[in-house]
Amino acid sequence: MSEAARWLMALAVPPAALVAVSWFRLDLERLRRLAVTLAGAMLLVSLLPLLATPARAWAWQAGAATALLRVNGLSPVLLPLAAGLWLLTVAVTPHAALDRGGLRRAALATLVSSAAFLTEN
Repeated sequence: MSEAARWLMALAVPPAALVAVSWFRLDLERLRRLAVTLAGAMLLVSLLPLLATPARAWAWQAGAATALLRVNGLSPVLLPLAAGLWLLTVAVTPHAALDRGGLRRAALATLVSSAAFLTEN
């Protein structure tokens, strides 16, 4: 497995894990704390391309001739934005306004927006 594929997996695991865990009968406060922890972890992982050398571009190919997901000049700035918005959403939104389904939808929206920021087309 390449370095880019490992990094992309580490980027996608926190929101996907929260979606999976939200289907179990877990206390809402515990689920909320888990969401804040996973959002913070995703924010830290999304900062890695900013710390890498600027000339280095990460790409992941699934056997195709062109890369499916790519980190280029703009992606390293947009990925922490999506992760930071998820962290801000789950940390600041009042408990009454963000239930189990809301936490799940916020994680899915973060996963989709991160994937959109990584695609070339």
